[in-house]
Amino acid sequence: MIPEVVLPLYPKITYALSRQLCESTCLRDCSCNAYAYNGSGGCFLWSGDLLNLRQLTKGDTIGGQLYLKLAAYELRNNQGDKRSEIKKLVAAIVPFVLLSIAISVYCHQKMKQKWKMEAAEDMLQFNVDMMGISAHVSEHPSNQTNKSAKSKESWLPQFSFTSVSAATDKFSLKNKLGEGSFGLVYKGKLMVKK
Repeated sequence: MIPEVVLPLYPKITYALSRQLCESTCLRDCSCNAYAYNGSGGCFLWSGDLLNLRQLTKGDTIGGQLYLKLAAYELRNNQGDKRSEIKKLVAAIVPFVLLSIAISVYCHQKMKQKWKMEAAEDMLQFNVDMMGISAHVSEHPSNQTNKSAKSKESWLPQFSFTSVSAATDKFSLKNKLGEGSFGLVYKGKLMVKK
């Protein structure tokens, strides 16, 4: 139904007792594509183009109500357009989001591996002479001016658990030196002869 319109030109006029009878008259006629009922028995039927059809402003009383006859598939297609647009939008966005997540996870894992490799020096190969310690102290981030060097260099050595376990003979009791407030203390054997 299209409310408040100037009815099209050249209707076929018939008599009907109600709007429902006018509607059934239009539905039985294959060429009828619109109808209007004036309330006093006048049934107006249109076939072909609807000439001079205009929408009026709200509250304008000179117009009437026009009922369009549409095929069932036109109604379904019209309602399905929004759903199909949403489905297309979701189908376009979801793969992009999943790909972005996968790339982020992959990059994070690679960076995590890189950080572990950089941080975990081999304790068995570590040289503990005073020159090595003083070299590490000179690399302290507060002594450096280059920001990228601060983030890359560590001024204290870090060792992997595997390396510490091997140096202490798997935390053997024979290598235990004692206990303190920070936990157990073990001695380790390095491969360096010093």
